Amino acid sequence: MNPSTDIIAAVATPPGLSALAVVRLSGQGSSALVEGLCGAATGRLSGMRRLLVEIPGVGDTVALGWPEGKSYTGEEMVELICHGIPERVSCLYGALLGAGARSAMPGEFTARAWRNGRISGQEIIELAAATETGSHSGRLSETVIELHDRVSQALETLEGSIEFQDDSCTGASNPAEALKGAAEAARALVSRTHSLQRVMRVYLMGRVNAGKSTLMNSLCGGEVALVDPSPGTTRDGARREITLSGRRFLLVDTPGFGGDGMDAIALGLVIGEIRGDDIVLWLSPDGESPPESIERSAGRVVLAVSKSDTHRLEGLRVSAVSGEGMEALCERLLETSPSPAEHRALEIMTLLENAYRFIETEPAIAAALIREAEDKAVEMTGLRHDITAVERALSVLCVGK
Repeated sequence: MNPSTDIIAAVATPPGLSALAVVRLSGQGSSALVEGLCGAATGRLSGMRRLLVEIPGVGDTVALGWPEGKSYTGEEMVELICHGIPERVSCLYGALLGAGARSAMPGEFTARAWRNGRISGQEIIELAAATETGSHSGRLSETVIELHDRVSQALETLEGSIEFQDDSCTGASNPAEALKGAAEAARALVSRTHSLQRVMRVYLMGRVNAGKSTLMNSLCGGEVALVDPSPGTTRDGARREITLSGRRFLLVDTPGFGGDGMDAIALGLVIGEIRGDDIVLWLSPDGESPPESIERSAGRVVLAVSKSDTHRLEGLRVSAVSGEGMEALCERLLETSPSPAEHRALEIMTLLENAYRFIETEPAIAAALIREAEDKAVEMTGLRHDITAVERALSVLCVGK
């Protein structure tokens, strides 16, 4: 079956006993599938329709139909609302799968909405951030629009001042004050985009006994990974989230290279989950480079010479015992590229801050910088996120989304 065109189904309400439960279907033929299941006439659910049906083993069920282009996913879609008795919900879900639908993957409804232009990549990333943190501080688009309005106002005020040589501008019509307001909006946008950064996964990798678990314990400020010189100590690697300068990192301890048996199998599973936006922190006491497979899989590899208290090799020297290089290591991790939205917001903020330096002495230069910031703000309203970031966000969402 084609994963992008077949009919997908999912229970959209939380498990357990409830008054009502919702089961969703999406894909061409969803209406016909439900009509066949309940014995309704062909076409009864076509278009924006609501239908009370009876499904064997489930009882009375309300079917809500949406045509292609009008639904959340942009596809033909049906929502079935039944009594929230777990046995009945399970029976309904099983009947749908038996009739030809398949179980949706996490975030697949939203993925289809994205591919069909019903939701933006940024909205998905915000939704995933809210899912992980349990909070949502408003739409990023509103912050971008406010910035654009402030920048346009600052540019209009400054150009008017230049054209009419008006030195009596005060309050909101004062170019310096208007520019200051735009810069404040830019800083707010930088903060907003930074808060929506996806948690960065950092895999601590290296050969057996390279000091991975010891370093992880040091970074986490406590004993989270088992440390022992015997090979095979780390198989099911510890995972712990830490925050460095406001940025979130998920540290993953891994089995060492060079092991065999279960150790090699466990390492292979870890390598298989590394994605193109993950970081590998490669530790080696003797300066050994990581295998090509790691270079290809990871988005970025940070090389560190571990156990630096025992030798004098050159490089990013790190010792969890003496503390050497720990601050430099954290700074290296923080050098990870910002998201496209944060990167653009930083560019706008820098342009506005530079413009403020010239607004009194070289207003024409200031106007040129503000104009460039305005162009970037316009571009940002339609900023597209890279596929990797969006797909990572989709994986956080539940099956019903």
